[in-house]
Amino acid sequence: MFYESRQLFHSAIRRRSGKGKVTMARIINARRIAFSQRLVIFLVLFNYVLIGGYAFLFDGLSSNGNVLVTGLLVFYNILLSWLVIHRTKRKSDRFLVYTMTVSILLLSVTLATRVMS
Repeated sequence: MFYESRQLFHSAIRRRSGKGKVTMARIINARRIAFSQRLVIFLVLFNYVLIGGYAFLFDGLSSNGNVLVTGLLVFYNILLSWLVIHRTKRKSDRFLVYTMTVSILLLSVTLATRVMS
């Protein structure tokens, strides 16, 4: 992960610098891009933790708690999907789309099995 962000940082500086000099503004912009990429990756991984926690703690929640947690989890996945789609339009991070798709399928299977039981 560190190597990928460092590689992204250096490639952004090279692309943006062109024939001109490497300025401090270009370095700050490249670091901002690397940070936002890492943040999106951590949010997608945190989504898996949330889905796993929901699957294990579903039986212990009251009916109002189940409705609230399910709604918040679905809303979080919608927002995260929107963020990943817009992020992959700007960068070539197509692997995020695949992990988000698997995450949504996992959430739908979890919801279907918990509602059926």
